[in-house]
Amino acid sequence: CKWQGWFLATGVAGNAWMNFAITRQIHMLVRGGYSFVRYKPPTQQRVAMEAAYVYLFASALGVLAILPQTKFPVRTYAQTGFVCNPAAQYDAASTAFWYLVWGPALFMIPLIYVSYVGFDIYSNNLLPENRSTR
Repeated sequence: CKWQGWFLATGVAGNAWMNFAITRQIHMLVRGGYSFVRYKPPTQQRVAMEAAYVYLFASALGVLAILPQTKFPVRTYAQTGFVCNPAAQYDAASTAFWYLVWGPALFMIPLIYVSYVGFDIYSNNLLPENRSTR
């Protein structure tokens, strides 16, 4: 069950934070295009380093999910007998930890950022209309 908890936490965090990194580059591209500023794409080495940092961070969160509960207020156990979920809230301390630390670190910060970028692009009309050029 612990490996499944590690895999679940690592997968969720890795996916969310990789979307954060990609969305940041897309936002810089769209913002620059709207302002007629040339976009300089990241080098392959920079992309590889960012991906390595994202997956290292996600793996660290996965390790935290399987630490003994005395050191970290997150328990990994089978919920409804189906999936080993490291996000279980079992008392007031774990609930507070979930909303203040665990949830934001796993996916809430990237989700808020991606939503912000989508809102920024939509509200400022940063993309041209269909079939039109600038």
